Amino acid sequence: MQGLLSKQVDTVPYNENLKFLNGGENPRHAGLGFAELTDEQWAANEGFNNHYEVSGDDWQVGYNLSLMWDVNTDITIGVAYRSEMEFKLKGDSEFAQKESVVGLTQFPVQADPAQQLLPAGTYIIAPVDGATGSVPNQASEVPLTTPQSLTVSYAHQLTDKLQLVAGSTWTQWSVFESFDVISTESTPGMIETLGGLGEGYIGHIEENWHDTIAVAVGVNYQLNNDWLIRAGYANDQSPVSNTYRTARVPDNDREWLSTGFNYRINQDLDVDFAFSYLFFMDTEITEYERELDGSISEKSPELKGEYSMDAMAYSLQVNYKL
Repeated sequence: MQGLLSKQVDTVPYNENLKFLNGGENPRHAGLGFAELTDEQWAANEGFNNHYEVSGDDWQVGYNLSLMWDVNTDITIGVAYRSEMEFKLKGDSEFAQKESVVGLTQFPVQADPAQQLLPAGTYIIAPVDGATGSVPNQASEVPLTTPQSLTVSYAHQLTDKLQLVAGSTWTQWSVFESFDVISTESTPGMIETLGGLGEGYIGHIEENWHDTIAVAVGVNYQLNNDWLIRAGYANDQSPVSNTYRTARVPDNDREWLSTGFNYRINQDLDVDFAFSYLFFMDTEITEYERELDGSISEKSPELKGEYSMDAMAYSLQVNYKL
C-alpha cells in the first residue's frame, strides 16, 4: 500500500484580532522589527500559507476465502470473505516551504533583561524556529486498517434466457476510527510542534466510520448465442456519519443503476462492457478540528458546506481462453 495525504496549512490562524499583533500601531511590540500587515495582505493571509504532505508505504499479507455451491441446475449460492489488514505507512512529513516560515509563537525569556522587550509568553508573529524559520522534514507513520468484508450472492436461472442475480456485502468500516499522522522521531520536530496536538502526533482527523451493508439485484438476459445483456440496481450505504463528515470525504448513501453486455467474438474470445451511474444523497457538513480525545479544539474554525454529487463508472474487460 502507498499513500499520500496533503493539505493547505495556515501557520498563523486567520483571526481579525491578530491583525495588529505586530507593527508600530501596537506599542507593546514597538522596536521588534516586524512589519504591520496591510488590509490586502491580511485578507489573503499572505505569507502564512504553506503546503503540507506526508507520504508512506507498507505491505502486509491478507487472504480471501470463497465458496460456490450449485444447489441444483438452476440455483447457485456464493460466499466470499476478505480479511482485515493492518498497515503502518512509513515515510516523511514535509512542508513545501521549509525556510522563512512564520507562525503564531510566544516571546521567549531573554538571558539579558534589556532584551526582554515583551513579557515572556506574549504571543507574536515571528519565525517558527529562531531567525531562519526552518521546518525540516520529520519521519512519520500513518496506521491504517483495511476492513474485513463478507459477501453472499445468489443466482437463479428462471428460464433458458433469463437469470436473476442478487447479493449483499457487509463491510466492517468501524475499524477506521481516526486518521493519524504520528512522529517516529525521538525528539519533537517543528511540524509536530505547529500541529499543537502533543504526544507525538503531527495530525489527527476523527473519522468514527460505521459498518455498512450494500445490497444489489440484477438480471442477465441471453439475447442470442453471441450477446448477453445485463442490468442491475444497488443500494450502497456510506460508512461516514453526519457528525464526523469532512470536506475531504463528503460521502453519503448512494444508489447505483448499471447496464452492460458480454459479446462473444469466437469460441475463445469475448468482451465485457459495463456502465454505472451513481446517485448520491445531498450532503451537509459541519466540520471542526478535534483534539486527540475527540473534543472540538478551542482554536478550530467551523466549516459548513453542502454537496450535491453524482458519478459515472465504465468498465471494459477482454477474456481469452488459452
